[in-house]
Formats: sequence, C-alpha cells, structure tokens
Amino acid sequence: MANKTEKILEALADYATECYAEGIAEGIKNKWIPCSERKPEPETRVIVTVKSVTNHRYTTTAFYENGKINTEDSGYGFTETAHDRGWEYVDEEDAFIIPESWWEDDGGENVFEIDDDYEVIAWQPLPEPYKE
Repeated sequence: MANKTEKILEALADYATECYAEGIAEGIKNKWIPCSERKPEPETRVIVTVKSVTNHRYTTTAFYENGKINTEDSGYGFTETAHDRGWEYVDEEDAFIIPESWWEDDGGENVFEIDDDYEVIAWQPLPEPYKE
C-alpha cells in the first residue's frame, strides 16, 4: 500500500511541477513576493503592495531601480529629475546614477518616486493583457 501511495504522490508532484513550468497553475503563478526575499529586475513594471507609516496599504503599478543604472541607459526620462535632486554624476558615462528606489508608474509618461512615508512590501508580475 505504501508503494502505491508513494507512486501517486510522486506523480502528483511531477504534475504540479509541469503545471507550474507551463504557467497553468494560477494559484502558484500569482503569488505575492515579499521584497525582503527579492526584488524584481530593475525597470520592470510590476504590481506592488505599498504600506504607509500609518499601516494603510494599497496596490499600484511600479518599477524598482537598483542603484546601478544610469540615466542614459534607463528606459525612463530621469535626466531632469537627476538635476533637480542632485544625483551622482559620472563623467565617464556622461550620465547620472539613479539611486535605489521604487517608482510608481501610471502606465503613461508619468512616474513618481514612492517617498519615505511609504514602503513597498511585496510585488508580483503583471498579468498578461486580456485577449479577445
């Protein structure tokens, strides 16, 4: 009996692995990832949960900057922001280094830094767009 149970459990584990790899298991695919575990790739738009100092929480779309990308390599127009905020300028690159930070992204041309009164605590990839 134990052998049969072990075979069934092994088959279920293989099936779960296959479903995850193919993106079928929605419950697995759409889990929140705590920022304490890892952050998304820089400049990748994701859904985030933001917590305020008063513990209010909300979700929005945002992207993460890891402090290693400069304004010339960025997909966002940060040059004016860099001048206004006094970001580090690197002569050899003729660009400013974008500091580590989270930026709220409205999906258009506007981005807003998530300030110190708020903390991005978790994120998940954006779902695929609806197809008819």
